[in-house]
Amino acid sequence: MTLYFKNKFFSFGGGSAVKDESDKEFYIVKGKVFSARKKKRLCSLDGELIYRVQNKFFNFFKHSAFIFDKDGNKIATVSTKPFNFKKDFIVTGLKDNITISGSWLSFTMDIHRNGQVIGSITREIDLFRDSFKVTADEADMPLVIALVIAIDNIIDNKRNRNR
Repeated sequence: MTLYFKNKFFSFGGGSAVKDESDKEFYIVKGKVFSARKKKRLCSLDGELIYRVQNKFFNFFKHSAFIFDKDGNKIATVSTKPFNFKKDFIVTGLKDNITISGSWLSFTMDIHRNGQVIGSITREIDLFRDSFKVTADEADMPLVIALVIAIDNIIDNKRNRNR
C-alpha cells in the first residue's frame, strides 16, 4: 500500500493529510497550535485517535520523539543516533526491534522490523511543505505513519535549533 503524507500549506497547528494515489484521504493528522513539543495526533477519518506523537522537550546529543497509543500510554521512542550524520533512527519500547535507515544524500529511508524491511519513506520534492511517499502493508500503515510524524518532528526540531 502506498500513501502520501503532506503537511498542509497553511495550518496553525501543523496539520497534515494522508492520502492515496487517487487523492482519497486515509488518515487525518491534527497538530496543536501552541505546543513546544510539537504534539500531533494521528486520527482515523471519523476522528478517532490512533496515535499521539510529541517531541522530547530537552535534546542534547540525540533528538527524540515519543509515540503514545490512544489511551495515552507511551509505546515507543524514536531517536537519532548520537553524533550520526546519516538518516538513521532507532525505535525503542516496542516488542519488535525497529530501525529506520537511509543514506546521508538519499531521500529514501527503509523501515526494518527484526531485520526485515516492512516499509519505506521517500521525501518528495515540494518547495513549500514537507511531503513524503510512504509504502507499507495496510496492517503496518498506522504505525509507519506515526513513525513518519516522529521523524518529521525530529528533523524540524533539529532544523530550528540550527538557525
